[in-house]
Amino acid sequence: MAATVSPDNSQTDEKDDDAGDADNEVFPHTLLDLPWQDVLWTKVLAHLSVTDCFSLRQVSQEYKKMIEDYFSSCSKLDLADIAHCITPTAFEILVKDNTSFQMMILKDCRFLTKSILIPVIERNTRIKHLSIKNCTSLGDCIVLTISTSCRQLTHLNLSGCTWLHNVGLVTIAYKCHLLDYLNIKNCSNITDEGIRTLVFHCHKLTTLKCENVYHLTNYGVELIVKACPLMTKLDFRGCYRLTDRSIKVILEHGRNVSELKVKNCQSISEQCLIEIKNKIQIDVSITKSAKKYFSDIHLRS
Repeated sequence: MAATVSPDNSQTDEKDDDAGDADNEVFPHTLLDLPWQDVLWTKVLAHLSVTDCFSLRQVSQEYKKMIEDYFSSCSKLDLADIAHCITPTAFEILVKDNTSFQMMILKDCRFLTKSILIPVIERNTRIKHLSIKNCTSLGDCIVLTISTSCRQLTHLNLSGCTWLHNVGLVTIAYKCHLLDYLNIKNCSNITDEGIRTLVFHCHKLTTLKCENVYHLTNYGVELIVKACPLMTKLDFRGCYRLTDRSIKVILEHGRNVSELKVKNCQSISEQCLIEIKNKIQIDVSITKSAKKYFSDIHLRS
């Protein structure tokens, strides 16, 4: 018997064919067809983490090129959240061919050595914000490179760089006159002499953090507040050589100082801190008994 095909069956077959063609249709465009510089870099990649960018880089050769071109154009590099896992090879991929960095946050990147970092600093002369906090494998030579290459530097964090000596601080002072923020916490080799050269050349300093700079004395504090009239924030925590004299100097000459940290400065008395607490924000809590005692003395006088 000859097979017959009804009109209804033929229409159904045509629909099935159309559906099959739709399933097999290949979308003609991909993410890479979007403008890289104007769209992908600013609207997409700028919102991805460094880890995400490296994952995307592994998709194909085209994506690898796109990501590496993006890396070479970035003005900011922040590795603070991945410093514990990034390798020297990954760092080299991130910074290779880049001459556009204006901000580099390399906090806790302990793998960094002078041979790795110096070429990067030398290529990027427009850096304004730099943190090499706790980068313990560097030396004073890196500070020399920073001072000669980064004349526009305004923010420098050297906290935990125990290798820093006065000579390194002096090179910064001579070349980086736009500096307004400096953190030398735990740089215990720094003395009043290094501070003296720094403040005589960097008059625009507004924030200076000297926590646990054990050689800092009242003389150094006096130099700071007299030479830097724009100073607003001072951190002298743990500087045990400081006495009440330094507080009085700050009151007299530090007209713009609004925040002062002197916790663990054992030679600074509560009485002296009570006298300044209404003028300057301090980080030390004054005991109620001390407040009452010194208030009574003031009333009697």
